[in-house]
Amino acid sequence: TVSCISVLPSPNPDFPASNERRSLPDHCGGLVECVLQSKNPLSTIAGRYSALSYCAGNQTNTQIVLVNGIRFRVFANLAHALAEVRYFWKRVYGNRELFLWVDQICIDQQNIIERSHQVSLMRDIYSYAEDVLVCLSVRRTKGQGILWLQHLYERVPWRSNDLDKEYRRESSFNLGNPKFIEGWLGIYDVFESAWWTRAWVYQEFMSAAQAHFLFGRESIPWSALSPILDTYLSTVRYLIHQDGLFQEFQKTATTAEYRTVAEMVDSKLRWTGPVKLIDLLPLSRYYATSNIRDKVYAFLDWLFLATKSSQTTHRRNP
Repeated sequence: TVSCISVLPSPNPDFPASNERRSLPDHCGGLVECVLQSKNPLSTIAGRYSALSYCAGNQTNTQIVLVNGIRFRVFANLAHALAEVRYFWKRVYGNRELFLWVDQICIDQQNIIERSHQVSLMRDIYSYAEDVLVCLSVRRTKGQGILWLQHLYERVPWRSNDLDKEYRRESSFNLGNPKFIEGWLGIYDVFESAWWTRAWVYQEFMSAAQAHFLFGRESIPWSALSPILDTYLSTVRYLIHQDGLFQEFQKTATTAEYRTVAEMVDSKLRWTGPVKLIDLLPLSRYYATSNIRDKVYAFLDWLFLATKSSQTTHRRNP
């Protein structure tokens, strides 16, 4: 069984009756306020909640949110992510109730047995979610990179064999446009998000049936982002070598961030399900963990031979 939080003021009549609780008022930019719902079997709420994926960051850097009217201290990155999600949800879905699974709030962190059990359910929690909301930003910032990707999505044709050619034509045509260059540089703000580098988010993202990426109060669905980002990553070097305006990119195109983003995107596009240990563990070199053991635990649930008993009393670390 799992619990979710409600972060919108009106109840959802389609949610199980045992969970019909009203969330606290949304005070527009103030503390994030929510109500912790009662536990339900995961199968009974499948497709009726969203799951949050974020980078926890420095565990000593915390902020306050309100849970059931009580001040509750969470990672500062989580508080920011909840604020971004609240803004996104209102903008996209209006008054529709948001039921959200969030690890630090929905798991009793003082209960070792529950904590271990929830870690063993991570793949199911994220795969059963209606969508996974990925917060890339960790502070208030501009979403220029996401806006630029949205623009490319609207301009690039759907035929996959035309993507690279049209993308390069569109890019080359705008090389002298300062706004275009600003948008391109904004992409690197997206790439430099610590989210791409964390081991635990790998299984969260691979499990997602649908995902929305949030950054600087802007958002884009994975269905729109994937063809553009895949083409962008394969074309970036071409543009670097074609125009002197991109000398700065020559310094960044080979960074660890670039390689990690490329690996994450490629993995998602090729993903078909659990794989063998020998094929999966090499991925761990791309991703960071607070606890070295998580280099294995974060990927364990994706193995053909993985068993629930192998995840006994381990605690997920950010």
